[in-house]
Amino acid sequence: MSDKQKNFRELESGIHTDLKDRLTYGEYLSLDTILNAQNRLSTQHDEMLFIIIHQASELWLKLAGHEVEAAIGNVKDDDYRHAFKVIARVKLIFNQLVNSWNILSTMTPVDYLTFREMLGPASGFQSYAYRKLEFLLGNKNAGLVEVHRHDDKVYDDLSAVLTAPSLYDVVIAKLPMPVLTSMLKNWNGISVSLTRLTSPCKTRGSKFIATPTTTSSCMSWVRNLSTLKMRFKAGASNTCSQCSGLLVIAKVPVVHRVCRS
Repeated sequence: MSDKQKNFRELESGIHTDLKDRLTYGEYLSLDTILNAQNRLSTQHDEMLFIIIHQASELWLKLAGHEVEAAIGNVKDDDYRHAFKVIARVKLIFNQLVNSWNILSTMTPVDYLTFREMLGPASGFQSYAYRKLEFLLGNKNAGLVEVHRHDDKVYDDLSAVLTAPSLYDVVIAKLPMPVLTSMLKNWNGISVSLTRLTSPCKTRGSKFIATPTTTSSCMSWVRNLSTLKMRFKAGASNTCSQCSGLLVIAKVPVVHRVCRS
């Protein structure tokens, strides 16, 4: 038997060969669009690597955001089995993203500089999918939305995610009162009292009020809440910027923007 005959394999009978007017693999995945979306600005060989790594990363970030959105809904509905499943998936997505940089590292800084100037102000910092994922997880900075003001659709989407309960918010809201009280009492030695609300904040889903019980505790709150530009006195309250309800304490490691609607 010749080498050519040894390497020959008959097509399996179940393989479809007549695909006229039928859905194909390429059509389902929009491969014509995806595989022709690498629009290089230079003639440098490594720019193709740079583009594909970042395009693939954006797809993984989109999937991670999709899974975190599902997890938020799962936690709200007490469906923890599925929440754990999708969160575990997000962890593996992050591993995939980190590992992809090993491929990019084969491009040296000198290689990158041969075409970087042509990219102008374009930067990964402007990644919509990354910003959305940050907000979904609970790391929210309203100022970062301004980077996307030039794109109305993206700006509106990020603004909505910014004000909606994050995964962090919904998980904290599910913690039993004794756990939250214990965690708060051990945070930087600040003395607080904790009260469960009859109805959560309309925008953030928070279900607890944390109030400093002494003046010294309030001063600690002020130091740790400096980014909110607020001053607190013992038992003082301010208006919640999100739902115009009663805001007692706005941000601690276990209670994120807690208010009463």
